[in-house]
Amino acid sequence: MKPNPIVWCEIYVQDMDLALVVDTEGNTIGLHMPPTAME
Repeated sequence: MKPNPIVWCEIYVQDMDLALVVDTEGNTIGLHMPPTAME
């Protein structure tokens, strides 16, 4: 179950790692925590 192709822009912050999810048009879809931070 994968959505339409999107561009992953991983933004690393000192306090927490956030991956900014952006679609092909450059619109922000939401924030997703990387798998390493989910452990």
